[in-house]
Amino acid sequence: MLRHPHPDADLAESPLRDLHQASQAAHAIGVPLGTRVVAGWANLNRKLHLLAEQVRQAAPAGLFDAVVLPGHTPSSDTHMEQLHCITKTLFHKDRFRQEPYEWVYDGLKPLDIVDVVHTNKGISLTLAVSFLGIARHLGIPMSMVPIPEAPVPEVAIPANIRRRQATQTIATAPEPAAWLLRTEWPAQFAIDACQDPALQLPDANSSLQPCFVNPLKASVMSQEECQKQNPHMRMDIPWLWDVSLISVLAEFARVAITAHQRRGESDAVAFWMYQLMALDTMAPEWQHVMPS
Repeated sequence: MLRHPHPDADLAESPLRDLHQASQAAHAIGVPLGTRVVAGWANLNRKLHLLAEQVRQAAPAGLFDAVVLPGHTPSSDTHMEQLHCITKTLFHKDRFRQEPYEWVYDGLKPLDIVDVVHTNKGISLTLAVSFLGIARHLGIPMSMVPIPEAPVPEVAIPANIRRRQATQTIATAPEPAAWLLRTEWPAQFAIDACQDPALQLPDANSSLQPCFVNPLKASVMSQEECQKQNPHMRMDIPWLWDVSLISVLAEFARVAITAHQRRGESDAVAFWMYQLMALDTMAPEWQHVMPS
């Protein structure tokens, strides 16, 4: 979610200047991608770079200078120290956080990633995206992991109370999903391991087990600690938690739908529902529009 930045934003020094040319080409064929939107990405990229440099300067010398070689990647202990440095700068020094918000009064600011990195206030989704962007600027490959809702245990409810509850309805908007971040092994490591039998992918006791970050709690965890905090998640099956960029964008669309529902903006709800279903052909929302 990008708002329009200042029209005088300088693109000349931006690593995204190639997108400026792409936006002009898109505009020429009628695609509504303007230079102001691209300037927003450039503005975001510069801010993430500045935050990453803050982390690097506050970290012990050389902590983020390790070179990832084929068949070698920093240990979990090194990753933990790196993530603690990012967490200290982002959540304690700069006080990135989620505060109580109401879409009706706050608009979509908690979902606007450009606004989030400048005001230091967001929701789990945008805080996770901000952390991921800074980590990647520092050379740490990370991915996002959604936290599914824990199963609700069955409770024996007396029949008279069940009947009374069945006649009551409470309309509440769903809360946005919570997210974790997970370190990844470099893709080159997996490729080399497949080509060279002498290289083994990490097992359950390996020092290369992924580390996790909870952006809402500003906590860094080992896989074992994360499993204890989220017992309903199978941390020992990493592929279960692979999340594509499309899935993250679809979640942005879902939160936008919730926000506009709360604001009573039916046209915007319809627009973002269309975007969501176009992004994700397997989205459960399709069940509401397709004949059974």
